[in-house]
Amino acid sequence: MADQITTFLQSLYGVYCDNAQMWHYAEHRQNGIYSTMPTTSFIYNFFIYNSIYQYDWETSIRHRKLTPWSAEQETHDKERLAEMVKSDSELAKQKRLEKFMRKACKKDQTLLHKAFRPLARLTDLDGPWTSVATDSRTTRDAPTSFLMHLLELSQTIRLDEETSDKTVKASKQNFELIQKCRYFMYTVRNNIFHGSKTLGDTWDKNQTKRLAHYDLFLKCLLQLFFLCLDMNPLPDESLSLCIEDHRVEILPEGGQN
Repeated sequence: MADQITTFLQSLYGVYCDNAQMWHYAEHRQNGIYSTMPTTSFIYNFFIYNSIYQYDWETSIRHRKLTPWSAEQETHDKERLAEMVKSDSELAKQKRLEKFMRKACKKDQTLLHKAFRPLARLTDLDGPWTSVATDSRTTRDAPTSFLMHLLELSQTIRLDEETSDKTVKASKQNFELIQKCRYFMYTVRNNIFHGSKTLGDTWDKNQTKRLAHYDLFLKCLLQLFFLCLDMNPLPDESLSLCIEDHRVEILPEGGQN
């Protein structure tokens, strides 16, 4: 793999690994120190994801050079050019990234299991915490729909582990589940980045639990990408739900409580 690509990937992978090992906090001037998990972790992971899907990885690897989607328009293949013009949107780029990963997973059917096996440990994906209190039925049902898809993925991985097969097929059905979960991640990102969610909203107990599941899915999706490029998986303890009370006791200066 070319040095440019290697440097870029190692930089993103390093941030990804560091973020998975960290617990993020913020200090309020009057009310002390608070955990900002899982919101901060989710935002870091989405920035990493955003950096990844800006590139056409199949072309980048073939040409041994990082190739943004727009750069591919220099091709002389008219069908390819027409296809690329239709693929300027963020969602289209994300879907193309999944297409790239699916090809890799067809070659190595252990990749999906390695990436998404933390989902097999999930429970209580249909409790009252899954719903949003709102007058809009569409908004209220969206997290529940995401968690239903996440539950299907969880059951797929769990069945794989029970059979000791250690392979999960890169089927259209499995990648459609990933795509549906990923699409919801994008709407959550928009809500946080564009102000539909306030910081107070992200500190609601049920919202925190939902965000922890969104963050875990995104970690797994990023792990799949890195595995597709022969990078090492994270240790299992780094791929767990990040849920904790937000208030943290401040230690006296110098040390111990």
